[in-house]
Amino acid sequence: MNCQDVNGGDRTYEDLMNDDMSTGATHEQVSAMYGFLEVSFCPHVKPDPVS
Repeated sequence: MNCQDVNGGDRTYEDLMNDDMSTGATHEQVSAMYGFLEVSFCPHVKPDPVS
C-alpha cells in the first residue's frame, strides 16, 4: 500500500518515514527501509486497479 500511495502521488517517502519515526523507529531504520523500497521494491509494484 505504501508503494501505491507514493507511486500514485498521494504520499511521499518523507511522509512515510516521519510516520514511522513518530511511532518509535529511528532515522537510521527508516532510511534503510525506505531506501530499499524506493530503489529496489516500489518501482516494481503495479498501480492499484481502478474500481
